[in-house]
Amino acid sequence: MDKHDEDIKELTKALSSLQEINIEAEIQAHKDHKAWDQKRKDINDLSSQISRTKLDLGREEKMVAKLSKEIETLENHECHACGQAFHDSKHEQVLAAKQDDLATARKSFEEHTTLLSELQTAHDSLGTLGKPPKMFYDKEEDAIQHRSTLDNLQKQIETKINEIINKITK
Repeated sequence: MDKHDEDIKELTKALSSLQEINIEAEIQAHKDHKAWDQKRKDINDLSSQISRTKLDLGREEKMVAKLSKEIETLENHECHACGQAFHDSKHEQVLAAKQDDLATARKSFEEHTTLLSELQTAHDSLGTLGKPPKMFYDKEEDAIQHRSTLDNLQKQIETKINEIINKITK
């Protein structure tokens, strides 16, 4: 088998392989892949936000518990830091400041709880990701150029056949 025969065989095989592709389905698969990729990004973004919000929520929960304990100690007229008796006007100022801090921490905790619920709902509404669509071409542009590729291969085959015919008739 000479070089021309090998070339024709390879080109014919490539042409046959490409002719089996349903190009409309291929182009749709690329569109579906874009949607799948966006969904993947959205799921990953929401998962990250959920993780950060859970960390924030845990931090706020610890702060509420700490401040509640300090206020309890102060209400017993003891210093929240050292445990000594605490009865002067400074005691009332520290107690009021801790109560304000507790109110702020509780508000932040509630906000993070609401945010977590909203993020979880958004995440759940996306559903499961599933597998990406299978595609023959790596790029959508290549799929769009499919017909040109088929025509080009057909012309290459015809050129090789004509070269063989010309070689035989000479």
